[in-house]
Amino acid sequence: MNSRTKLILGLALFSRSLAACDADITPVAQAAARAAPASRVAELPADLVDRAAMCQGAFTAQFAPSTRNGETITEDQLNIAMHPAYIAASENGIFDSGRLEAVGAKGPAYADRFRQAGGAGPVIAKCAEAFPAMTRSRRLAQDPRKSRRTCAAVAAALLETYEMTDRVKIGKAPAYAKMLESLQEDVVRDLWKDDDTDEGAMKLAFHRSLAEAMSSAPPGKIIGQCLERYA
Repeated sequence: MNSRTKLILGLALFSRSLAACDADITPVAQAAARAAPASRVAELPADLVDRAAMCQGAFTAQFAPSTRNGETITEDQLNIAMHPAYIAASENGIFDSGRLEAVGAKGPAYADRFRQAGGAGPVIAKCAEAFPAMTRSRRLAQDPRKSRRTCAAVAAALLETYEMTDRVKIGKAPAYAKMLESLQEDVVRDLWKDDDTDEGAMKLAFHRSLAEAMSSAPPGKIIGQCLERYA
């Protein structure tokens, strides 16, 4: 991989503050069903960053009910917990790493609050309503230039997320990395053909693709289709 490819596809989305722990409707619903009942359904904040942080914290607390050393969560669970943050970062159509970090900075405090309360079931149900992309389905574009860019963007984002915590149990990540490696040169070539020849413009196009993907469907569902097509 040449230095230009690394520059364009090296998203550097996260800071170390994001060490918090496809969503499809089934795992989201299962998470709500497993959570301890609460006497009152908490209202989600009006502010998007706070709302996403509360939902990230709720899913994190559900999948990692304690902070004991050695406790791990799966890649799929981490994808679910982070999806509200991804959606918030995608609100304006260009993936905003600063907003992602703002969510990540607040999420752990919410997670601790839900752990202390004994569960987050009612909040999880509200999160699925507040962020409908968590339960949507989306098919990859037939245009290979668009689908390659989507798959590379989502794979890069998930891999970078997994690197931010030592609590995720690695399963499919090596396959994501291998696919990303195989797609990168083609993605950069596609961007050049689209006349996005300036490095800043190329990064912008890549971040647009990531925002479109994260705001349209669960990343786990998207990356699964990517593996079927490009692995």
